[in-house]
Amino acid sequence: LNPRHRVATIIGEPIVVHGAGDAKARVREMLELVGLPPDAGERFPHEFSGGQRQRVGIARALANSPALLVLDEPVSALDVSIQAGVVNLLEDLQDRLGLAYVFIAHDLSVVRHICDTVAVMYLGRIVEMGPADGRPVVFVHGFGGSTFSWRTVLAPVAASGFRAVAIDLADFGLSEKRWEVDTSHAAQARLVLSVMDRLGIRRAVLVGHSMGGNVVTQAAMLAPDRVAGLVLVDAAIVPASAGQPLGSRIVAAALEVPPVRQLARQLIRRLLDDARFTGILQSAYADPAVVTPAVVDGYLSPLRTKDWDLGLLAIVRDGGRNALPAPLSTLKLPTLIVWGGG
Repeated sequence: LNPRHRVATIIGEPIVVHGAGDAKARVREMLELVGLPPDAGERFPHEFSGGQRQRVGIARALANSPALLVLDEPVSALDVSIQAGVVNLLEDLQDRLGLAYVFIAHDLSVVRHICDTVAVMYLGRIVEMGPADGRPVVFVHGFGGSTFSWRTVLAPVAASGFRAVAIDLADFGLSEKRWEVDTSHAAQARLVLSVMDRLGIRRAVLVGHSMGGNVVTQAAMLAPDRVAGLVLVDAAIVPASAGQPLGSRIVAAALEVPPVRQLARQLIRRLLDDARFTGILQSAYADPAVVTPAVVDGYLSPLRTKDWDLGLLAIVRDGGRNALPAPLSTLKLPTLIVWGGG
């Protein structure tokens, strides 16, 4: 809000600019609509509380009778008690005027209260989408994957009434790459459960692709009460009988030696250049034509994060500790196994 202008000028400016009618009458109408007294138009912004200034901003946005309002963090700077008043006002205005909102916020509790459909973004990419009260479905990618792996899945699942969530596992995707992170599947399973906690998800269907199938199975064994069911897509299950192979233990020990680790990083960067990665990606699809430049760029994005090679080595280091803690037959949950060819 311009501190040098009176509120009547601030609210009336878009009306004057667009020639939308009698500005004075419209300003009085807008002040009443947002719950401010008629004389508020003669005051300056600094004479109002934070919540009242938000009401002035809302009145100005409504001055030309829009059908859609974009609200960017409309209550983040307000006290909780004031937030409730502004949110209630927005809901009342929506009912009275038939408005649609694009509501941008970090506070998921506020988002759930006011929104019908929710989309969560991480580093510019939608990783969760669905009705605010939809049943949650959590997607976990496979080796070499990321939230990008589910790009064609989230929207249809959300459109079917589910709350669709995709997670980047530790040292995968666009997450921060750190050598000291435990990337074993048991640790990744605990990460999945902790993300569910942060999102307020008590219980969900878990969907895992390839290596992600083993991770969600680990999660189901760790906390069966948190898992409503499993969907295993081409799952790479590591049975309890696999234990920790001797070769894996030797590789893990060798990678703990800094010179060996540094040499391994150099080799990975030489071997996994963009051209070779594209060839590997094309070989993974039945129809190589599906691998468009946009698809290649999406799968390559994790290899452009800082220390991606170190993260990959951490995954290799911990790869021998991925056996399930118990036989798969001990898991008593609804389970769908999808195994496709072609």
